[in-house]
Amino acid sequence: MLIATQGRRLLFAGVLLTVALHAADDDLEAMEVFNFDVSLRRNLNLQLHARFRLNNNLHDFFQARGGAIIAWTAWPRVQLIGGYYLLNQRLPNEDRVNYNRFFGGTQIRFFQHRRTTLDSHSFVERFTGLPSPDYSRFRQRVTWTLPRPGLSPYASLEALYALHMWTGRYAGGISFPIGDRARLLLGYQARQYAPGRYGHIIQTGLQYQLRKPPEP
Repeated sequence: MLIATQGRRLLFAGVLLTVALHAADDDLEAMEVFNFDVSLRRNLNLQLHARFRLNNNLHDFFQARGGAIIAWTAWPRVQLIGGYYLLNQRLPNEDRVNYNRFFGGTQIRFFQHRRTTLDSHSFVERFTGLPSPDYSRFRQRVTWTLPRPGLSPYASLEALYALHMWTGRYAGGISFPIGDRARLLLGYQARQYAPGRYGHIIQTGLQYQLRKPPEP
């Protein structure tokens, strides 16, 4: 617990310092993520997902989403992933809109050692139901993790292409167990919305194993 407490303090000190060093026009946001995993078979997992976001320097409820993700381990280090989210989002004119996000792709573990892993996530997404025309987005993320039974740090870099524009996302944080089925996540993410415009997101999350994989 002492290590987890020190890790949280360092993480949030880093978040506050990073935000303070960026331009005043950048937005401070918060994101709460809840993932519930249901193992259907040893190589097939269903994840029930919900996420909530605050923006405008934590003053406005910006977005809520919920959905499901299916991940099939086709080969020992390769997963095929597909899913759907229903989103409710606040528009600049204060109205709210519901829209859809369909996605599919792969997760490939390029490197694995008992002390570190390196994963590649490649996805194509389709957004429908917005007031603006439907559009697609490509995203490529690389995630580095130090998997440990206790405190486990991670970092990721991501590139996204949509509407004829490339943007980036940069994240880091820690996760730690609570009981034998759940892990809590504390992290920070910088999102580039357009050239020169960023959001700084304090992220918290809960990962819970509703149903563990069956014994072989």
